Amino acid sequence: MIEDRYSPYFCKYGNVRTRDYHRRYLAAERLAQSRRAGLWDQVAVHGSEQRNYAALGCWWSLRAELIDDYRRAKSIGSKALNPRVDFEALVGMPGCNESATVFDEFSEFRRLGSRKALVNIGSVAQPFSIFIPDIEVPKGQALLALLSQRYLSHGTEGSKTVTRPGRSYGYVKGQLKLFNGLPELVIDGPEDVSDVPLKASTRAQRSVCRSSCRARHRRSCRTERQTLRCGPQ
Repeated sequence: MIEDRYSPYFCKYGNVRTRDYHRRYLAAERLAQSRRAGLWDQVAVHGSEQRNYAALGCWWSLRAELIDDYRRAKSIGSKALNPRVDFEALVGMPGCNESATVFDEFSEFRRLGSRKALVNIGSVAQPFSIFIPDIEVPKGQALLALLSQRYLSHGTEGSKTVTRPGRSYGYVKGQLKLFNGLPELVIDGPEDVSDVPLKASTRAQRSVCRSSCRARHRRSCRTERQTLRCGPQ
């Protein structure tokens, strides 16, 4: 498919690859690009460029590297949380109102009234948001400028290509709260967002770790009960 010019080669959400496959796919893409046809000559195929895959490939590679960096940090002890992995633990945190650091993708920004804003960083299945209480004060304006210029991508990934890619992924530190039963981080300035892990309070991280352990234990118990009822497969 890559060599036949129907698809580019990319690792969009972290690099899960072997060296042999990586070399083969790179060689196939280079050959397809040298032939300048299919998606590598969209003007001839569609009459205009639909998506700039050369630019998108660089953006996708950056995103994959950022996710790989997060995984490496976790493997050596980083306590940063990921709502897609730790969602159940975040929702079940006792007390909340604690400082926590979260790693995820900045996907959408919207105003709430005249002074507040919400940035979605979770997924449809694991909804998680950043809440900015005041975007009219200098710190709030500086935070919005940083998010817009560095992290948020502009355009869509559907029929219209991303017109201005951003880093997409980052770390956010704030006060963890529940709003309508869903977790959100409350932040108020650019110092709360970073490319590298921000240190949260030890107490908060211990609380999340306990919640995460309880969540894993509940899942393990459910699996064990199902096995006892149904018998081994």
